Amino acid sequence: MAKKFNKTVYCPCCGYITLVFGTTGEMCPICLWECDQEVDDRLTIPSFLNHGLTLNEAKENFEQFGVIKEEFANQTIPFEARKFYKHINDENE
Repeated sequence: MAKKFNKTVYCPCCGYITLVFGTTGEMCPICLWECDQEVDDRLTIPSFLNHGLTLNEAKENFEQFGVIKEEFANQTIPFEARKFYKHINDENE
């Protein structure tokens, strides 16, 4: 039986708690940001793993399209299902 890990790490792009470890290669199912430890703490460095987007660009796209790139909008979790995920802002309520 495979070990199941709890999702306890928030995505650096969308802020939803969707990641298990937050290590390189782990992908957020909400915004589709792929964790890239080379850039996750540097907002203006392009990420090879994220189609050359910087984290700032991905965050802007998430605000506008709900995903890191508009063309990925049909590949992510629908907006109505996102209520089942915690967000880092929920921690402050």
